Amino acid sequence: MRPDDLDAVSAMFGRAFEDDPVMEHVFGPHANMLEDCTRLYRMFCGSHISSGESLVGDDVAGAALWAPPGTWRLGWSTQLRLAPRLLRLLKGRSLSVLRDFTRLEHVHAAMPLDHWYLSVLGTDPPRQGQGVGAAVMAPVLERCDEFAQGAYLESSKEANVPYYRRFGFEVVEPFRFTNGPLIYPMWRDPQPA
Repeated sequence: MRPDDLDAVSAMFGRAFEDDPVMEHVFGPHANMLEDCTRLYRMFCGSHISSGESLVGDDVAGAALWAPPGTWRLGWSTQLRLAPRLLRLLKGRSLSVLRDFTRLEHVHAAMPLDHWYLSVLGTDPPRQGQGVGAAVMAPVLERCDEFAQGAYLESSKEANVPYYRRFGFEVVEPFRFTNGPLIYPMWRDPQPA
């Protein structure tokens, strides 16, 4: 992903996650989901451009944001830079949402150190089911297999768990947000050639 892809990728993620149960929990019942998701992912993608591996599909039909081994935690400077915008976006839900994500971070921290983190995978709704997600995941999964590294993700929908299993991911243990939905942390061991 290049800086000039930022608007298109953010808008695509907004559409892809507009009906996401975790996003509904994060923003609450009175949110403008499409607008709020797009703003959140624009912020997230902007910070990810310089720090991770970002793969964008043809015509921005999908994208995968990966954090290489040892880089999945946001540094303090990035957190401080994002905090004011994130607090404005989350409004009164900030403390409970941040507390839940801190708890989820502890689940991630228990994974083996040498792994790639698929922080976001999204496909534009009209293009879902056409292999876009698989195409943008493939280069890093191939790298994981070649260098015997694991991969980790958090699926926000139970319906997506079988999809990720096709690529070798397995649920570690479901995680529940406080008064909110389940999320499915998933681990993938390197696959034999």
